Amino acid sequence: MRFLLSRRRLVLSGLASVAGLTSAALLAACGGASGPTTSASSAAATAAATSASVAAPTTGSSAPTPATSASSSATASASQAATTSASASSQSAPTSTASAAPAGKGVTIELLYVSDPGEKVEHVTWMQRYHELHPDVTIDGSLLPEDQAFYDKITAMAAGGTPPDLSYVHPAFLAGFAAKGLLVPIEPFVARDTTANMADFYQTTLEYYHYKGKYYGLPYYSGPSVTYFNKTLFQKLSLKTPDAYDQEGNWTWQTMLEVAQKLTQTSDPNAKTYGYGGTSSSLHWMNIAIWGNGGEVWDEPMSTMLLDHPEAADAVQFQADLSAKYKVVGGDFVKGTQGISYGIRGDVPAYKDVHFDLGLAGIPQGVKGRFCRNGPNAFPIYQASKHQEESWGYANWITQTEAQGIGFTLKRSVPSRQSIAQSGAFEQSLYPWESAAIYRDASDKVRGFPLPSTYGDINSAFGAAYKQAAAGTITALDAIKAAMPAMDAALAKKA
Repeated sequence: MRFLLSRRRLVLSGLASVAGLTSAALLAACGGASGPTTSASSAAATAAATSASVAAPTTGSSAPTPATSASSSATASASQAATTSASASSQSAPTSTASAAPAGKGVTIELLYVSDPGEKVEHVTWMQRYHELHPDVTIDGSLLPEDQAFYDKITAMAAGGTPPDLSYVHPAFLAGFAAKGLLVPIEPFVARDTTANMADFYQTTLEYYHYKGKYYGLPYYSGPSVTYFNKTLFQKLSLKTPDAYDQEGNWTWQTMLEVAQKLTQTSDPNAKTYGYGGTSSSLHWMNIAIWGNGGEVWDEPMSTMLLDHPEAADAVQFQADLSAKYKVVGGDFVKGTQGISYGIRGDVPAYKDVHFDLGLAGIPQGVKGRFCRNGPNAFPIYQASKHQEESWGYANWITQTEAQGIGFTLKRSVPSRQSIAQSGAFEQSLYPWESAAIYRDASDKVRGFPLPSTYGDINSAFGAAYKQAAAGTITALDAIKAAMPAMDAALAKKA
């Protein structure tokens, strides 16, 4: 395996069969970088203490209703939660348990979750705060690394009839889990709970947790694609910035290439800079370039791969040429040797201490317009759970105003609810160089991308083909044609 900044860009190969998925799967539809690790004790207290001031105000009748506003007791309670979590081992350990409160009277909900460094404190504070609001419900959260062991553990628990009540399930695995009947559709809970307000979500973001006409989770995290750029490097070379092109309606993939060529300065071996960080070889990142060029990954029934069609193959060739032909891909954005990064807000914590000025723009447009990808996170409920209603209560609450306000201090997510994204609290939580309008536009431009249960196998075949094209050893079309039988066969086996 190899790591690209954090678990949200984590590439895991050779995963064993998981819930019917015989795949080498990419587990990072979300993307994002990890910032410096924050101690659980100090960060949890800070997050809880500030939740009252940053909690997003409701905007209109469609706004979600929080159970209550954060009180001053949250600070002390967060410290208690942090103390509990501090005894847990780090994410690299096989298991790390952090209960929101000592188990006692009432219901205990078992939750398995994953976390970027620094994100753990958000989950711990959520668990503690929810217990304050609902004293008879304790969230017993176990932090696991997002690797094969995570899905192996869930699969083994499900096979033994003892799955957790809730767990993180990556969108790439949702279809496999849902097809096996492991998860509960959320429509019955939504019908009974007016605070769910499904219409408040960005609908295409919800689609990532949609399978065969049913929804299986409410996203508590959202990361629509945007462009981050090194403003200092642009100024040094006297170049027009991406946001300026964007305001003119001319921030396209072709414009990005032309700018990246000017940013690429390699004559001095001790001061090399590159224009672009590259587009991932994963289809759930490459898809926006394909859609922008008028292509499709597969047909609407998800029965036939369409990557060998000219619009799709040409888009893939363009992305491959950025490396093979134009050689503008390289450098390290955080270190200041790369000018443009295709990213998401989950990357922002890693930018906290950079030595250059930052800028933000929309993702480049294609000939058919701008399309954004997303990789939201949600906690689906398991069929075998004996506490489905209580589990739903927590899974819904973390998408609401107060919980999202707690997360604002981490500066790593875009609200999945429109009312919160449009709130003054979200805008106030941004860095001066960020733009709520750009993030909201990216959320509006997200295209849903539900994945087949055999996506891992499809993506592995495509990734191998793309790497050949990016190395310049074969055209994208020829590489795709060679991979088509494997991709079509995998698609045909989907649940």
